[in-house]
Amino acid sequence: MTNVDWGLKGFPLRAEGVPVAHLAELGLSLLAGDLPLPCAVLRASRLHHNRAWMREFITTTGMRLAPHGKTTMSPEIFAMQLEDGAWGLTAATAHHVKIYHRLGVRRVLMANELVGTANIALVMDLLAADPAFELICLVDSAVGATALAEAVRVRGLAQPLAVMVELGIRGGRTGVRGPDAALELIEHVRTLSPWLDFVGLEAYEGIAVEGLDGQEVTHRMTDDLLSVVNSVLAAEWTGHRPLWVSAGGSALFDLVADALAPLAANPRVEVVLRSGCYVVHDSGSYDRFFAAMRARSPRVDRLGLGLQPALEVWADVQSIPEPGRLIAGLGKRDVSYDIELPRPTAWFRRGLHTSPVPLPAPLTAAGLYDQHLILTGATDRLEVGDSLVFGISHPCTTFDKWRAIPVVDDGYRVVSAISTLF
Repeated sequence: MTNVDWGLKGFPLRAEGVPVAHLAELGLSLLAGDLPLPCAVLRASRLHHNRAWMREFITTTGMRLAPHGKTTMSPEIFAMQLEDGAWGLTAATAHHVKIYHRLGVRRVLMANELVGTANIALVMDLLAADPAFELICLVDSAVGATALAEAVRVRGLAQPLAVMVELGIRGGRTGVRGPDAALELIEHVRTLSPWLDFVGLEAYEGIAVEGLDGQEVTHRMTDDLLSVVNSVLAAEWTGHRPLWVSAGGSALFDLVADALAPLAANPRVEVVLRSGCYVVHDSGSYDRFFAAMRARSPRVDRLGLGLQPALEVWADVQSIPEPGRLIAGLGKRDVSYDIELPRPTAWFRRGLHTSPVPLPAPLTAAGLYDQHLILTGATDRLEVGDSLVFGISHPCTTFDKWRAIPVVDDGYRVVSAISTLF
């Protein structure tokens, strides 16, 4: 995003057309009432802290990081992550791959199977036009691998398509089931040379948090990974290049780092984590996941102050129609609600407060509509026109509701903005 355009919510009229690089010169202040609510904001100091924390974690574990871009789909945040030394960026779809390439990202791990005529054609066109662009995608079937090899052959690409074999879990999502099936598929992929190049193995343990025992499933999955990697290394199927092994989403990456530490120490292997939510964190599900990490992992606890929620959504108190019931100007168009409803964390009244303060009494989100949030609890000290600050759960599905988000300093003065490309 170069300039603030007129269609963006959360920005006042006087910001329209202003270059993002000069936004700070306007002196816009959330506390002064300059930003129309609802408005999502990013705390600059917390972004900086989270970036530094993850750099330290990656350094101490010897891992690589390819952050999953679907969390923010933000060119500005992608630039931060690459500046921090990211190995590459992770994509979920062919469309993401196209966007990343247009933004100048040179290495993309598509942590998903590349299937479908149009999706495959899109990727083949990108690789044909830019042979130096490095794309790695996943396969979990001989049929899928053969289709990709045929597409590369027909398109006449100068380089083979790099693929990782994906390991899954029974009852989970994609991925072959078990080490034997993985080794069988690897052998098949190797027969598809020179059109496909087997470069490594991938797994996603985060599916384990959805109703399963996350630690048990993660240990089983990493055991399978270790078994297959050892077989691949023993067979010398990697040639002169290190074998890439990738796992580690945003919820259980400490377990992955601990389990795969022997691989990270092996010069023939590079271990790539894919956490994407770390940079903005949240006040709900990922905050709980991180608290669990600190409790079980001395490595995480030693890094001091942990990840901090950088994303807040502000809204006005619109109505208090009856005691104990408050209506805030915030709805499904503005916040995530797929895991849990937003949680009010503070309030602010211009003329009374100089910064947000803890709520006078607990409020609970009880219902979310397109543009309204119902809160219940003690409302007697709140007034129509007060501002409420909300923490969210699952940042991915809040970011996709904003085309741009102001970045503020600790005094809630606008210093910049980020854009999104969902």
